[in-house]
Amino acid sequence: MTSIVSSRILQDRISTRHLDAFLLQEGITIDRKLSKFEKIEYLQSTISENEDLKSKFNCFLAEECKYNDNRSIITVPFSATHKSSVSSQNKFEKEFSDFKNYNKYNLLTDKNLQDWFNKDSNKFHQVYFNVEFENEKVISVSESYVKMRRNKVTHNNGTKKEEFEDIIETVWIDVYPQERMYRIHFLEKSRDEYSENSSIHSIYKEFSRIIERKFNIRGEAHSASHVFYKMYKDLTKTAIQPYVDKVKPEYDKISNFVNEISSEISYSDQKEGSIGLDNRVKKIFERALIQQDIVNVVKSTENKKGFVDTFQYKDPTGGRVHASVSDDASDMSMHDIYFDTKETIDINQQLDAIWVRWFKKEGDRIEQIKIKYESYDSFYLTHFLYRKISKGVSEYVLPKYGEFEKQSVQ
Repeated sequence: MTSIVSSRILQDRISTRHLDAFLLQEGITIDRKLSKFEKIEYLQSTISENEDLKSKFNCFLAEECKYNDNRSIITVPFSATHKSSVSSQNKFEKEFSDFKNYNKYNLLTDKNLQDWFNKDSNKFHQVYFNVEFENEKVISVSESYVKMRRNKVTHNNGTKKEEFEDIIETVWIDVYPQERMYRIHFLEKSRDEYSENSSIHSIYKEFSRIIERKFNIRGEAHSASHVFYKMYKDLTKTAIQPYVDKVKPEYDKISNFVNEISSEISYSDQKEGSIGLDNRVKKIFERALIQQDIVNVVKSTENKKGFVDTFQYKDPTGGRVHASVSDDASDMSMHDIYFDTKETIDINQQLDAIWVRWFKKEGDRIEQIKIKYESYDSFYLTHFLYRKISKGVSEYVLPKYGEFEKQSVQ
């Protein structure tokens, strides 16, 4: 029997923590002190007589290729005509007539995978292909590609030494014809890694060409900058509302005070060139309360979906403004920028990038998931920060964009 994970390359791809969770879920008792490879070997012997377990582990392996280290996700909206192969099940089956005879997991277990890389180490090879139908519609098409790349490793144990290691790069593609968008999951590499195709744009250029030609679809414009603004507006409003509510009862007092001083210095909010002093003073009180209680402002609570730590946008002159508020920020000027730009943002209603921490509630526990969103000309990027990705975390975060896209600005 062919080993389900015969390639050591793909064994390396599996997360030990995720493997342990899979074994626990399937009720397989095994010594936790064993190495990952020993656990896989034991699992192999168990799977040999259990087709149901084999199928489940195939799915697990595919998910490890899709998630895990692939922390960056490009999303592209697309248009498709009736000529597209993903416009219907009938069209797809005619275009890809041999797909029914294709075992979608065959290449995941290919012992010759290493031979591919030896022949062409700089080329992506397809290792997975699957399509899901429902009511004669194409619901999703998934593909995975892998290639070997060289990674520079610097050792600083007394003397600085640079070495190179070969590691596997995986790219996972999901096409969703009913939602009219496709995603490219990949690991964004650090700048000091040696690879000709290491940039986000290079990944987009290579795989968008493959996807759009193969399925006869065309990328469309997106409104990510405006959606990021909606996220900012909604999440910020929830976080600061208690402080707004605390100042509101004092609005009349503040207005009387501003009017009295304005009268004495011959200033009027009604004259040309005014700065809306009355409203600004009210906002200053709100901001003072917020900055004095910043730890609780960013803290996860039951009524908060998340919080915006940082955002970036272009000012009217074309310059980029980067503003941040954080419970551990040492530079209070960053707080000043964060609050001072609110009025400008509300006019433009667009953000180029936004850093969000989502609060995922599980029973009594709240998990914080830090995400960076960026808008590019042809796509938007979702980047999971400081962590490996599981299926559960991905499926919690990725729909957030669509939820806000459908919302009106509050």
